[in-house]
Amino acid sequence: YTGYGNKYKNTEPSWLRLVRNGYMSLYYGFEPSFNTPSYNMLYCKKENDEIAYFISMTYSGALTLTTGVQRKFKKNASFYFGDYKELAEKIKNSEYQFNDLIKIVGLYNEWYTSQNL
Repeated sequence: YTGYGNKYKNTEPSWLRLVRNGYMSLYYGFEPSFNTPSYNMLYCKKENDEIAYFISMTYSGALTLTTGVQRKFKKNASFYFGDYKELAEKIKNSEYQFNDLIKIVGLYNEWYTSQNL
């Protein structure tokens, strides 16, 4: 997977669960940890992308860092969904948050389909 601005690239294979399929697909991954909270990782991948793009994460365990998660989500998602300007702007303005990711991917796929008829 890669992250914001493609500055980081992890090409190690990992198991991901497909959450929503389409031109842009949404994937869920889990990174267990024994000393710290476990991470639930969310990735998106457009059909033509070589690897998935890290969008956000949630934490399970005693520690909840929703402010940091939302900030990371806004930065990563508005960048990755940037070709759909209106959607990216709604993400930046917190009209859509990381809990809306399934809906966001659906909206993006509808927009993409309408642009490529």
